[in-house]
Amino acid sequence: MIRAWALSLSCLLAACVGGMSPRAQSTRFDLGPPPATLENKALAGIRLDVRAASWLDSTAMSYRLLYADPAERRSYRDSRWVAQPAELVAMRLGRLLGGAFVADEAQPGACLLHAQLDEFIHDYDTPGSGRAIIEARLLLSAGRSGRVSRAFHIDQPAHGANAAAGVHALGLATDRLARDIAAWLAEPELVALLGSAGCRG
Repeated sequence: MIRAWALSLSCLLAACVGGMSPRAQSTRFDLGPPPATLENKALAGIRLDVRAASWLDSTAMSYRLLYADPAERRSYRDSRWVAQPAELVAMRLGRLLGGAFVADEAQPGACLLHAQLDEFIHDYDTPGSGRAIIEARLLLSAGRSGRVSRAFHIDQPAHGANAAAGVHALGLATDRLARDIAAWLAEPELVALLGSAGCRG
């Protein structure tokens, strides 16, 4: 009798444990390999420092349902970035614009491009369509020669209504940001400013 009860209890426990499904792990994303066609030397001689707003200070992947509640910021439950957005953007810009050194702290007199990342999100206009949004404020410090600032807003269509579509769109948006920064640094006024400061070798 006791043996039969113990056997029944063992079978019950085995059934319970066997029926438990492990908790699904989050899928972790980066921005993918950068396109080689964008590589140039726009940041040669300039140190790069990328920081982000406090609401981007995590590896959560943010999205917003503009059609439902545009003021509510949400995060994908089972998808995360491999690093915080500021680090992802810094690595991407560094690789695309000449392998610029990512500085932890600005040194006096250094030729420094400081980027403040204010937005990095997947917005949904409708349940089936959306776009990636990147907003950044850049400050170029050319030593004692002066400073120049500019704001960038990137709006990249996302083809899909899931985290993977948002990742792909944000990668393309970051590449567009790199192109826009390169074009900005190539403007005659900035070329002259960087040259007078000795930022370019």
